Amino acid sequence: MHNRRPAARLTTRQTAPIVLADGTSRRSQFLQAFHYSFRRKVDELAQQKHCFAELAETFPALLFALATDFGTAEARKRAIAHLEAGSRLREAAKALGVPWWMRKLPPQAFKKRLEQVPDDPLFAKRIVDLLPANPGMAAKWLDRVFQAYRLCGPEFALWVARHERFHAPLLTDPPLPYVAAWAWFAGQKDTLGHQLLRRPWT
Repeated sequence: MHNRRPAARLTTRQTAPIVLADGTSRRSQFLQAFHYSFRRKVDELAQQKHCFAELAETFPALLFALATDFGTAEARKRAIAHLEAGSRLREAAKALGVPWWMRKLPPQAFKKRLEQVPDDPLFAKRIVDLLPANPGMAAKWLDRVFQAYRLCGPEFALWVARHERFHAPLLTDPPLPYVAAWAWFAGQKDTLGHQLLRRPWT
């Protein structure tokens, strides 16, 4: 009598689910993060070509600048030519006048049209370590840094960038104009204001 071989047990292997990164969905989230007053312009540009849409993730400031007509028409034309040719983003940004240090700023940072953008080499090297970690604070941070730079130059702008408690724009928060004047006179040794200072501003 032959021994019967036991029937093989059927086993069900559970395979780990494959999760595919949805680049389109992720990019859409970046586009939706731009301020509502500029979102339509940004969307219209992003839909024209893939190289523009990619900027929503790789360089939101450059996408925003192009969508809101920052710089001259000729500068925008050169920047677009670099993007379409697949050049480095740094080349496209340089053509338009958008500083490289702004690359890591999130879409939430841009609630106003860009005007004068500081691109001093030493300032750019130092400001990258002071970018806000919270995207929700990026717009106020950028606004006060730009205003501080216009009022007193790079050193005061860097000082303001470090002090996150100054959340309101410089021209509307009462203490800040005084701090700006204090910082300015501290560097103007030939003025009466400097002589009246009892201590340095930092």
